[in-house]
Amino acid sequence: VNSDTWDFLREELAFQTENAVRGYHLVTQRNSTIAAVSILSAIEQLNDDDYLVLVNALISVMKEFDFDSQVVLLDTRDRLKCLVKESEGSLDGLTPEEELVSEACHY
Repeated sequence: VNSDTWDFLREELAFQTENAVRGYHLVTQRNSTIAAVSILSAIEQLNDDDYLVLVNALISVMKEFDFDSQVVLLDTRDRLKCLVKESEGSLDGLTPEEELVSEACHY
């Protein structure tokens, strides 16, 4: 993974963790859950080669330590994605799935 990719990941992770403190549901989650979903969300924005390398590395770390269940991780990731989209002002033109995620952030 090149240095530009690492720089992007650092910036994206800082942005996402800043957004995580805006959502009540997210501040009630374990720090490791927020970290894992922030990393996953950032990795999902990378090209195929970097994505594969980093997602496999994240999975191997998650297997070694006690993380929340997949259901909790995916729900938290979706809520974080919604908060990030809201902060970017990009809620227009959402897909039906993204609209459900957006609505989930507000209950």
